[in-house]
Amino acid sequence: MTFELTPEITAALFALAAAAGVGASVHAQRRGRDGMDASAGALVGTGVAFALFAVIAPFVVDPAWIYSEATAWFALCGLFMPALSMILAIRSVGIAGPALTAALGSCTPLFAIAPAVLLLGEELGPQVALGIAVMTAGLALAPFVQGGVGATRVPIWALSLPLGASALRGLSQPIAKQGMLLAPSPVYAALVTFGVSTLLLALLNARAWGLCAAWASRDWRAAQRPWRLRRRVGRSWGGPGGCGASG
Repeated sequence: MTFELTPEITAALFALAAAAGVGASVHAQRRGRDGMDASAGALVGTGVAFALFAVIAPFVVDPAWIYSEATAWFALCGLFMPALSMILAIRSVGIAGPALTAALGSCTPLFAIAPAVLLLGEELGPQVALGIAVMTAGLALAPFVQGGVGATRVPIWALSLPLGASALRGLSQPIAKQGMLLAPSPVYAALVTFGVSTLLLALLNARAWGLCAAWASRDWRAAQRPWRLRRRVGRSWGGPGGCGASG
């Protein structure tokens, strides 16, 4: 019997590779969370990814896609994923830990299935239904197993952080698929989404650092000292390393 690499198997392999990447990233985020607040950490992550795709894009992207409707779909996706989803995930790593964050982060399909069925007309087969049942059972047991909420004294509300990140990732997938139908290029999709997210996070961090206020007052010397301003703002928000940072 010969093994045939069907499109379904290929898609499953790509999905497993993506899941492995997400699982590995939460441990790196845990290390970075010790010295940087979630918003700044998300900016670094999205900025590096955007730079990488910008280097690859000239070799694989059709310039005609820039003026297509696909760009609007990818840009809409980039408004909340990966920007906001990464902020929630990094905050979750700092509060709930990487293990619980990764476990609840696997619930992304739960939030992607409903819009895919209702808006895109995809079918809900028995395999998908079984997967939903298993993930729902795991989600219900997560707060009570060893290493979960009860064992580590993680507050119940903290579960909303990884679940919120999963919801944003899940809801973004049907939006991204609409763009992929018009511009079938994962590289271009990632380039636009990460570009929009990087710009959004840069604006959020600039406001936190006080750069916007410095620009409005034409205080150029203050504008040249963003880290000092950021530290000052961080103290006013109760965090030693930035707005809302908990160290």
